[in-house]
Amino acid sequence: MAHKRDVSGRRVPCFETSVHAKWGLTRGALATVGGRMREGNEQPVPRRVSGLSNTAALLKVAIPSSIIFAVGCGSNNPRDLLACTSASPGSLQVLNLGTLVAGQPGEILLAYQAGLDGMQVGDTLRLELPTAWYNRYSCPQRENLTGYQSRDPDKANYFGVLNEGGANRFSYSTKVDRRLDGRFNRFKSILEIHLEEGEVPAGERITLLVRGWKEGQDFRVPEAAGSGWIRGEFVPASVALCPALIEPARLSVQAGAPVELVVALPSVGECGEWMTLKMCLLDEYYNPCPAWHDPVTLEVPEQIEGIPIQMSPEELNAREGGLVTLDFRVADPGCYRVRALTGGLEAVESNPVRISAGRPGAKLFWGDLHSHSEVSMDGMGEGPFSYARDVSLLDFFALTEHHTHEDNPFARRTLLPASEWEAIQQDVSDYYEPGSFVTLLAFENSATSPSGHQNVYYPTEEGPLPLGGQLDKTWQPVSPYGAFIIQHHPGIIWHYHERPAFLSRLYAFFIEGSWVRWSAYPRIPRPALEIYSLHGQSEYYNPLDSLSYENCGLGLPREGRSENCWTGISKQGRHYARNAWAQGLKLGVVAGSDDHRAQPGKAGGGLTAVWAESLTRPDVFLAINGRRTYATTGDRIILDFRVNGVPMGSETTLVGFPEITVDVVGTAPIDSLQIMKYELGTGPWEVLLDVRSQPNEVNLSTEDTFFSSDTLYYVRLEQANKTHGRPVRAWSSPIWVRAAK
Repeated sequence: MAHKRDVSGRRVPCFETSVHAKWGLTRGALATVGGRMREGNEQPVPRRVSGLSNTAALLKVAIPSSIIFAVGCGSNNPRDLLACTSASPGSLQVLNLGTLVAGQPGEILLAYQAGLDGMQVGDTLRLELPTAWYNRYSCPQRENLTGYQSRDPDKANYFGVLNEGGANRFSYSTKVDRRLDGRFNRFKSILEIHLEEGEVPAGERITLLVRGWKEGQDFRVPEAAGSGWIRGEFVPASVALCPALIEPARLSVQAGAPVELVVALPSVGECGEWMTLKMCLLDEYYNPCPAWHDPVTLEVPEQIEGIPIQMSPEELNAREGGLVTLDFRVADPGCYRVRALTGGLEAVESNPVRISAGRPGAKLFWGDLHSHSEVSMDGMGEGPFSYARDVSLLDFFALTEHHTHEDNPFARRTLLPASEWEAIQQDVSDYYEPGSFVTLLAFENSATSPSGHQNVYYPTEEGPLPLGGQLDKTWQPVSPYGAFIIQHHPGIIWHYHERPAFLSRLYAFFIEGSWVRWSAYPRIPRPALEIYSLHGQSEYYNPLDSLSYENCGLGLPREGRSENCWTGISKQGRHYARNAWAQGLKLGVVAGSDDHRAQPGKAGGGLTAVWAESLTRPDVFLAINGRRTYATTGDRIILDFRVNGVPMGSETTLVGFPEITVDVVGTAPIDSLQIMKYELGTGPWEVLLDVRSQPNEVNLSTEDTFFSSDTLYYVRLEQANKTHGRPVRAWSSPIWVRAAK
């Protein structure tokens, strides 16, 4: 599966720029000799740095593994081809698997057992930790180096050997290098341990300690729970031996104590229909808690059958993984909610379910159409499909890993490996359960202006991965497969937070960025645009908006977004949803989290609502392509918007005045509800109706008596509450109304 890393991988070369520190010495007592830090009177240990070039990697496949011809093995001349035999790499084992808790004090205790050849003077052991153990998001400018030290194991940012009486035989370094699993599209910080004297006999174990990532004595485990691989490589000093990958060791980070209870109901149903309530616990960093330790009390309306008023921990833990499901049905029409309370957590209320007397014309389903995991060069974490289904409790999901990365003309272009694309297609197939959980095959193509960033979605579980580039280059190879494209953050300017904002704006003024110029490709069909994500709102240019790119950063408050390297600022101009609509583009709206932690769908990150006939891939795909969608910042607000009976996303021709109806069932009182109007070709944007301070449920209708020419309408609303620190909003897809001639 895409979130399960292949334990076999080939090594690829990179730069040999290292900073070495002899363990036990102060930095002032060191001098640089031959690229390594040593004592001033110490002679360098003769040792060649080995590496495989791209050509060598191919040769290694073509020739038996016992004898290969590799560029750079014992030579710095790329023309020299030397016969190398593979070294015996040894093995790794994590000794403290059960002690690592997300966001809590902790460390990694690792055992390395020497291989058949042991470890000789000049040999090097190289280690790569999972992405989550580095900075929260990839920061190429810093390369995620955090100032490791190997002098004091009781202080932060330590890595080194702990064996009594033998630790001073080693020296240490950190290096920015390509990943040890053979990935070309991302750099990592590599920890290196060099044997300087003596030997480590075959089969002997040495104990390594890695801790830190925060200054002071508060050693914290990364916030993202889950498993990951510690990869290793043995680099022998001998010119006759080539580097060999060590079998990776599994590292597991457990969820912390629960701080949030999540309860989700279907949004619509009919009397007597059996439906399912879903419930789970989250820790401080949105990780799922696998077990329940306290009973749950449920406040259930008397019309609901099948949901108990209390559940014991034994009943709650009947299903492994922490997800609780309860089948229920409702006797009478109406809107219902369920309240739940457990332990010392704040009581929560579910989203509303609206029950009709007969079968509703369409069902309402919720999903995240934009999310990333560690497969993307700037992502981390594993298991996005299971998180979407079992933690965020979504109905549908699309994993949109980065295929290209071309945010500016000078950026290095990267491609999603073919093996990863195959694994994603397999996940899309394996996780698809019609009627329960829908998966969509997708990828993200990131280009400079005028195309900007867009996601490509396929109607089936298989599709090609074409070369990236501008929108026309992307569209040509995917259009025969029935794919569609959705743009996102169309007005963003990327801003490195350590750089003054005016420099980012100056750069954006003179050089193309990643914003969208809607007039560039008017003939390429795009059914929708992403009007909201963790980056912020893309409805219209307003840098002062509480949901602008400037004010949202790249994460929710509990994710420590101030630590991110990059954020967004708004580019002034015709780059937003209203500008696209004013130019005549027929675009519905969606929302996606654009999460980069393998945690799609969490509240506050953005959700897409679709009105579809059934929860199947064809029907969900058809609903999005037909603009039967609306967007929210994450709360499951029920919104039905119509003009003369036709639903949102439609085009219609009228004689007379449009009759507009809006039905809302919110998750909190409605602070503001507006019907927006735009006369095509003339403008300007007008507020046709503005109502304030309404209860959770709002039913209103109005007539546009000034209607005389082709006009579009859409609904925007904001609730009185906040979710995870962000205002709660919803946007409907527009309805385009033509005046009959």
